Amino acid sequence: MSYIFESMKQWRIKRAITICGQHKLQDDEVKNRFQRRGWELGLRTHSVEQALLELSKGKASVVIIEDSKKLPAPWVLRQLFSHRLGVLTPTICRVDETQGEKSCYGSIGIASILEEPVSPSYFVEAFEGLIQRWSQQGMAQIHQAWKSLVTGQQTSAIKTLTACLSHDDPYVVNLAGPCLALFFRSSNLKVAERILLQILAKHKKNTGITLSLVDLYLHSAMPTYASRLLRHARTYHNDPLCLIPDQIQTHLMLNQIPESIELTQQLITHDYLKEFAESILPRLYFAEGLQGEFNRFFKAQKDQIQKYELAWNQPFSEKKAG
Repeated sequence: MSYIFESMKQWRIKRAITICGQHKLQDDEVKNRFQRRGWELGLRTHSVEQALLELSKGKASVVIIEDSKKLPAPWVLRQLFSHRLGVLTPTICRVDETQGEKSCYGSIGIASILEEPVSPSYFVEAFEGLIQRWSQQGMAQIHQAWKSLVTGQQTSAIKTLTACLSHDDPYVVNLAGPCLALFFRSSNLKVAERILLQILAKHKKNTGITLSLVDLYLHSAMPTYASRLLRHARTYHNDPLCLIPDQIQTHLMLNQIPESIELTQQLITHDYLKEFAESILPRLYFAEGLQGEFNRFFKAQKDQIQKYELAWNQPFSEKKAG
């Protein structure tokens, strides 16, 4: 076990950040076990953006995700995976696997996924295993690219990641490819697409690679390709809820509002990202002219109905749009 402690000791930034949808204090026993190893349980936040900011400033080097109905772990993983630094960050998830969707979101990156309930000792042991894994061979190269990004050495990061594309370990390739695609997305779309398609050809059910391509196509105003990928992914993984938000965005870009409404209603029915779904459903009803559904959604809340009507009738402002 000494080699595990050595990995923990040699890790440069010994602080984790927790992304969670529930406000609660850090577990004292876990906190104490971390401190005995020279580590800190850092900030707890519900904001992925804030977590990425902490990572970019070098204030944390590992992400802990705590699953909740308000902020499901797959949704957090998906957001992290659409950011260059998020792709390369060691991540450990504590999940309540009631939806049975692990086969889908389990391949978004290579996060360590622990099903609740998780004892403090087991969690810390899994955390040590995560650090050990990221300290060896190919994964150490991925972490080196992470450190290059944090210190502003973008060219060095790209060079390291490019070398990782030919690595024997598919996990290394499945992180290097999506990160490189994010680098090339704006400057060379064809290169970014080729990298991801070559990996997807070997790993057809890999959700991380699929979503990286979805991001690429949506960013490039190619929603038809994104829609096709998502349909295949949902078939592979038995219609998981965690892919629905991407499908909604794709349908909206294709002006398929009825399809977006149906999927948004599914989120509400299953209490999955319900707050997000309830924020967009009335807008979809209003845009589609479904006045009866719109009124029923707000029931007798005339002030809410008037707010939407006033916003809809606001004159278009080029200054605001720009």
